[in-house]
Amino acid sequence: PEDPASIEAPPVDFVRALAQDTRRLRIGRPRQRYFEALDPEVESAVTAAIAVLRDLTAGIQDVELPDVPRLSLMFVEANAYFSKALEASPDGFSASVRGLINMGGRISAADYAGAKQRLEVSRRTVRQVFNDVDVIVTPTTPNLPDKLGAGSDAPAQRGPPLSARNTTPFNIYGLPTVSVNCGFSKSGLPIGLQISGPPQGDATVLALAHAYQRQTDWHTRVPGQ
Repeated sequence: PEDPASIEAPPVDFVRALAQDTRRLRIGRPRQRYFEALDPEVESAVTAAIAVLRDLTAGIQDVELPDVPRLSLMFVEANAYFSKALEASPDGFSASVRGLINMGGRISAADYAGAKQRLEVSRRTVRQVFNDVDVIVTPTTPNLPDKLGAGSDAPAQRGPPLSARNTTPFNIYGLPTVSVNCGFSKSGLPIGLQISGPPQGDATVLALAHAYQRQTDWHTRVPGQ
């Protein structure tokens, strides 16, 4: 109760929720931005995955999602939480993370307050999308995965990297989201399908992910093979 980041919600039996019937679920597909400029292999795998979901649900329709505010909130909060630790042990942070923390210290209170307001508006607006659909599906990333550790010391940037383009908005919206494997590239790199639901819609998200895995075997395969 004393954790401001927590919510009061009834407990959910997630194991039982996996058996939920998905045939009445309505899927939303936000083509704008989330399906743009995809790696051809990602596009092919996700298109095939959506075809499987179409048979498991009540169908798919296009939806539009609201814009998300800039990430100044994250930078300011990172500075508030980690500035003392950064000062005490700067070598404990990568160059990119140090840059983000320091950037947060240069953002004004007015800009932070404005970002908080825009965040609340976007979170309220995205809930309206779920009046017409039950879940949203997108590619997890528009590109294939980078090698482990790639870019860890890259210069700080104000926006998310391309690999986080489709995931960051759902984090900002505060929606439950899962990524399931839906294929591999020719070089053996995994490709993800992202399934998102409304606030506290975790059970529905997991049910559809589980239904997809029962129809496919991608989750049993090993990257690189």
